Amino acid sequence: MSFNFGWYKRDENRRRLKVSCSLVRKDLEWKQKPARFEQWERMEPGPEDWDELLDSVERNYVRRKVSPADRELITRLHKEHTA
Repeated sequence: MSFNFGWYKRDENRRRLKVSCSLVRKDLEWKQKPARFEQWERMEPGPEDWDELLDSVERNYVRRKVSPADRELITRLHKEHTA
């Protein structure tokens, strides 16, 4: 299954960035966009990005919008990334 989660965060210069994380097959694609009319750029997620993603997955899992298999996959990818 595939899904897309997005949120806003601030960079070190206090500019607002839109962050998007997509699950495509068995891989996560992280992107960010600094302004409305600029192009999406690939990014390397930080700990706060992983926390936001895991929180979003849990909220949507409770609502049955994320499958148990996708939840387990994201948890496994998080553990692999932080190890």
